[in-house]
Amino acid sequence: RTVADGKLTITLAYDDPDPELSKCRGAVVKVIDANDRVVAEGNTDENGVCVLPAPPPGEYTIRAKTDDGHAAKGALTVSADPDPAPPETVTT
Repeated sequence: RTVADGKLTITLAYDDPDPELSKCRGAVVKVIDANDRVVAEGNTDENGVCVLPAPPPGEYTIRAKTDDGHAAKGALTVSADPDPAPPETVTT
C-alpha cells in the first residue's frame, strides 16, 4: 500500500506463482479508523489494485474480502511525512 498525491493505493494478490492467477480481482477493500468507522471503501480492479482517497494522518486497519471467501487484514499508518512507506503487497 502507498499513500501519495492524496491517494491510497492498495494491491492485493493471491499466493500463486502464476501472475494472472495471483491477481485478486473484485475484492471489497475497507479502510477503518480507530473508532471502527469505515473512512474509505472500494473494489480492486482487474490487476488487484484499489485506489482510494487518502485518509488524514492516523492509524487505520485495512480489511479486504473476496467473493470466494478469502480475507486479509493489515495495519496502515498515515503520517504527515511526505516520504511514503515503500509499497507492500498483501497476500491472501
